[in-house]
Amino acid sequence: MESHSQIVPLVDSPQLAVGCEPTAGLRFTTNIDAKSEYTAHVTPLRLPQCPNGSTLLDLASLKPINCYRPPHSSQASSILLSNAATSPSTLPTKPTKPPPCQPWPMYPFNNHPDAIKRIRGQGFVDYTITRRLPKILANIEAQLEGQTAQTMLQAIITGSPIDTTIFARPTAYWNNYLDQLSGLTWDNLPFFDLEFLFYHGLNSIAGYFDTGVDVFHQARQRALAEAIPDLATGLDQISTLSGLDLLRATILGALFANEADYSQLITSRGDSSLWHKRILLDESEQWLSSLQQNPKEGDIHIIVDNAGHELCWDLVMVDALLKLFNNIRVVIHVKPWPMFVSDALFIDVEKTINTFLSNTLSDNMRLVGQRLKAVMECNRLRIQAEADWGEPKHFNALDQTIEITLSNSISVISKGDLNYRRLVQDLQWPMKTPVDIAAAGVPFNAFALRVLKSDALVGLESSVAETAAAQFSDWRTRGHFAVMQLL
Repeated sequence: MESHSQIVPLVDSPQLAVGCEPTAGLRFTTNIDAKSEYTAHVTPLRLPQCPNGSTLLDLASLKPINCYRPPHSSQASSILLSNAATSPSTLPTKPTKPPPCQPWPMYPFNNHPDAIKRIRGQGFVDYTITRRLPKILANIEAQLEGQTAQTMLQAIITGSPIDTTIFARPTAYWNNYLDQLSGLTWDNLPFFDLEFLFYHGLNSIAGYFDTGVDVFHQARQRALAEAIPDLATGLDQISTLSGLDLLRATILGALFANEADYSQLITSRGDSSLWHKRILLDESEQWLSSLQQNPKEGDIHIIVDNAGHELCWDLVMVDALLKLFNNIRVVIHVKPWPMFVSDALFIDVEKTINTFLSNTLSDNMRLVGQRLKAVMECNRLRIQAEADWGEPKHFNALDQTIEITLSNSISVISKGDLNYRRLVQDLQWPMKTPVDIAAAGVPFNAFALRVLKSDALVGLESSVAETAAAQFSDWRTRGHFAVMQLL
């Protein structure tokens, strides 16, 4: 395991936590495992490993799969934590589970959920390819030399063969993955892989992996600057709340801050007084109850999405969690390199906290920043940037180290569309598909906070979907509706 660490300074602030040793700054660690195993996702037909024999999914009956999935309950939390280490630096052992069998066989022909892919002339994927990706490239093209990026984009639009020579190979996974693309066209790729490869191509062409050129740095800086005034107002509005009421309010803020995604062509935010009418599924009380019933010490992992508005509210939610529950630590997972325009990197966490600390207009924001700095110095808040998050992997195919860590946690909070798609492999599941089927093979339970901006969606009642569709024909991708869902 190759580990890269960076110390970044924070502005001075009072020491707020008893027993905390001050540090020179915040330590962010990026782990890149050069020995990580490769699992191809070019074809979507291979599914998770299943214990005690493989059972094919009958989509007509939607019968449950006999795969290991930790249940959502306080008992499950106790089981998951029984072997957890109390030291954050010690890797916990994985909870006992049945021995795996061979990988799943392919679904019977005509009886499997296909990957979400492009349909020319219609749908969100085609809209992304023909409208969103050209706009994203146009915004950064001045930072790139030559016509390589434009050539790549035209190949994506026309569905031409993939030129693998333009892509960097920063990890063993990327090296093997790119080898598997030989002879394929862009039209052969599932949407999930196509988007990843587009952004990986931009980083490769810009020279990020050689010189560190970050073509999306300005977009993330703008996102943070635009977020601060709104955050100050939001913090004032919830300043009289405490305990669970405060945590509920910050969860709602973190949910709808996911609207602000700079990879979308429209990034406006809706009226907060109407938020509750836009939530199609709300399982937040079940999640909060599981935390209250958990007496063990352990970690909550938050796999974050965007910098700016969303990261600001994610950090406010973290502050509320750590104030309410003394038995938990929080680990924030960010991308290891620039992706999807505004996805958060570890430097964005540092800049956001520094901005909180130096804000002269909001006392509430400064206090949040001071508490966050203090808990980082006490190791109750850590930031990690595993290479997995920069690779086209679903949550059932993570590196073993991060898989064990997440499976032994108290809870995993999954933010945004991309992470939701990782949970359900970005397949065309019928919306009524139970989550235990769609997320089979994922070795941990997740609490997903997501504003809908892509097609993947499971566990939703038909009546709810019909009501949403009556309002907007593009309700699954419009960025209007949201879910707080246990998967």
